Amino acid sequence: VAALFLLGACGEEVPAAGNVARGPAKGEAIELVTEDNSFEPTTLKAQAGDEVAIEVSNHGDQPHNFTAEELEVSTGTIEAGDIATATLTVPDGVTEFECTIHPGMDGRLVATSSG
Repeated sequence: VAALFLLGACGEEVPAAGNVARGPAKGEAIELVTEDNSFEPTTLKAQAGDEVAIEVSNHGDQPHNFTAEELEVSTGTIEAGDIATATLTVPDGVTEFECTIHPGMDGRLVATSSG
């Protein structure tokens, strides 16, 4: 996993990790947009324990990625105009995510409860 972050910092291709597919989600998904050096929205909410698809669309001019180190998931490099979908189980609490290519480009996944 450490190599994943070093590669991103060097501007090289970041490999995908975890349950990731190229292209849009095949069903319901949380939509996340990358553009310039930010995510929109920066906070995603989903119920703890649910399996969710996060569809990441690159609307910018530069490559980006969605990486949640704690969950061992990364879309890998998403080129301008492309889409990748990461499917994961939402853990309790707050999980940070980032673009490992652009330091400071980050957000969080906040678990909600059914009660």
